[in-house]
Amino acid sequence: MVNHSGIGTHIRGLVEGMAESAPDTLPNFTFLGDAQALALYPAFGMLGDTVNASMPIYSFREQVAFPRLADVGLYHFPHYNTPIRQNAPFVVTVHDLIHLLFPEYVPSRTKWLLGRRVLKHAVSRARAVFTVSEGTRSDLVEHLGVDPAKIHLTPNAVSRHFAPPGRGAIDALRRRLALNTDFFLAAGVDKPHKNFVFLVEAFGAWRKHSGAAIELVICGVKGGTGPLAKYIDAHQPEGVRILEFQSYNIMPDLLAAAKALVFPSLYEGFGLPILEAQRIGTPVLCSRASCMPWVAGEKGALFFDPKDPEELADCFDHILESEETARILTEAGHSNESRFTWTETARKTLEVYAQVYP
Repeated sequence: MVNHSGIGTHIRGLVEGMAESAPDTLPNFTFLGDAQALALYPAFGMLGDTVNASMPIYSFREQVAFPRLADVGLYHFPHYNTPIRQNAPFVVTVHDLIHLLFPEYVPSRTKWLLGRRVLKHAVSRARAVFTVSEGTRSDLVEHLGVDPAKIHLTPNAVSRHFAPPGRGAIDALRRRLALNTDFFLAAGVDKPHKNFVFLVEAFGAWRKHSGAAIELVICGVKGGTGPLAKYIDAHQPEGVRILEFQSYNIMPDLLAAAKALVFPSLYEGFGLPILEAQRIGTPVLCSRASCMPWVAGEKGALFFDPKDPEELADCFDHILESEETARILTEAGHSNESRFTWTETARKTLEVYAQVYP
């Protein structure tokens, strides 16, 4: 799970933040997971021991094969698939309610019903519920009736290692990937809520109307059977480049090379690429749905309705026609991104541990 795109990022960031905390504030940790994967991240070894327990995320095996450890006072499950037969005290992190709110995205009704049961069990039995955004906090209260006092906001943040690259690194990336001089960037997995088909269609209509030579590069979705992959195979849209998943070390270079990051999601638990772009100094064009305005900050992005291609077209025009707009977004983005740190998220998490299991 530590290498899972969203949940894994939260786990790594939280543990790194804890490793930077004062030693007298830290409990004794035991980490459950793939021992070889965890060994790649020094912070885990700094904080405690590892018990090898490799189980596919959201799998039935997580329910039936979860190891019972002696002398554990409190478990922290970093996603909602908590073992139903787990009787020990625990806290849980709920990143989003996509499974519950979008049943059409789930392969079968049976899986949706099972997921809903596990989710309800997790938030009702947990001594505390962590979540990463105000949007998910509101969803937990509205759709699952969780007591607001039980919910604790522990947002994601950008790693301190994620830094703006030099010009040489950007130029080298352009050559290696044969990137156009100007391009908009989008990044993420090929799932319906990412709304990439809308983005490609809206971009294509705007590009044809405006005559702009700029390209759209979408990173992380090449191949597969998701909605965007099917659309690309069927339509072969002009001016659109699809890239395979790029390593975390490459993303600062890719963001720095882009004219802007476009984030068109219909729903997110957080939306970390928004903050990563702001850290690098790349302007953000952002959906105003779900938690995204809270993450991006009131002045940290140009916002659009993720179902309105004309609003998105206006954003494209603004960012290309006004260097002043780009400058203002960059400055506001830097200020907004600094609100979120793993050190503060770790501090809040440790504080809740002490409250629920003194």
